Amino acid sequence: MSLVDYFTQTSNFLPKRRCGMKTASVDYVQTEQNFSDICDNLLAEEVDSNVRQLWNKIKSFDLSRERAYLSIAYGHSGEYAVAMELEYRKFLFLRAMHPEMNLPMSVEVDDFWHVHVLNTRNYQRFVDECAGGNFVHHRPNISNAENRALVPAYINGTITMYRKYFGEPPQVFWETDPKSDCCICICACPG
Repeated sequence: MSLVDYFTQTSNFLPKRRCGMKTASVDYVQTEQNFSDICDNLLAEEVDSNVRQLWNKIKSFDLSRERAYLSIAYGHSGEYAVAMELEYRKFLFLRAMHPEMNLPMSVEVDDFWHVHVLNTRNYQRFVDECAGGNFVHHRPNISNAENRALVPAYINGTITMYRKYFGEPPQVFWETDPKSDCCICICACPG
């Protein structure tokens, strides 16, 4: 039985996404087949070979099980799950490049991370092979006040570093102007 067939047949037992299903079209990722090509052209031209080597490790790490789970359990289209995976890989790269920084992630990227961290062996293997042993521990926010308190680190850390390496972040995954009067969906990842 294939992984997709398994998840399709058992999807009644899987959790549903907390903020609704996402099937939005994402222009820069159309199919899984061009995923590697897209990854190859993401980093700014001027990065050194060590940075590019780290990106190559992260982009080639197998996250297919996590992507399949997101497609089935969360109801995401295949294209959306692939795009979400790409943004998660970018976040992992930022964390690996800057383990000393508090880089909160967006709720969309957090969804992929939750699936990955629950696949404990694969997550630990990623940490060992790609992140220099820098394990991102789970620390859920319990209030809107905690989320709002993370906005400066999110904007000045995560979004600034994202722009440095990858250019302007796609709004569907990265809110770049969080409003202070609403629930800020940012999750803490203290270094």
